[in-house]
Amino acid sequence: MRVFIGVDFCKKAKLSIYERTDLFKENQHGHRVPCENYHLTLKYIGEVNGETLDRFINYFKTFKLPQHAFEVTFDGIDIFESSKSKPVFLKPQTAPKALNELYQRIENETVAFGFKPLVQTFRPHITLARKVKQCFQFPIAVEPLIIPIDNVTLFESKRVNGLLRYIPVVKKRLEECV
Repeated sequence: MRVFIGVDFCKKAKLSIYERTDLFKENQHGHRVPCENYHLTLKYIGEVNGETLDRFINYFKTFKLPQHAFEVTFDGIDIFESSKSKPVFLKPQTAPKALNELYQRIENETVAFGFKPLVQTFRPHITLARKVKQCFQFPIAVEPLIIPIDNVTLFESKRVNGLLRYIPVVKKRLEECV
């Protein structure tokens, strides 16, 4: 089973992202990510067997997380040129200190459990579409969208009726103070 840790967004935030990024319509410029799959990845773990996942779920429940929820302002669209699937993503021009601290905490906890450390720089983003044709000039500035970061979620990535879905397995809430 393929898993990752990320931030799950409320339905309102997912709809706001979808509406603001309407320029990536399905089959017109690439394959748009379904609205219900929008999330912010903090740590991709990859394939794990059932026993490892069960142990990790118990470990995940003990994670010490930052005390408070916070907000991130997403205000740009860009593309990962070097990736085979050419994903287009929504990004913050500047990631807040709280997001970098949350990422570092998750990275430390997962490495302590035994998962491999991330070898790339953390680049917070929300994937909007894949296999996008180069008919846009990236990066693109967009109207700022403020999204609350109020949880850390362990997701399973799996196909359901032929469609890729990100299913929350365990969700830990950050204290609300936004």
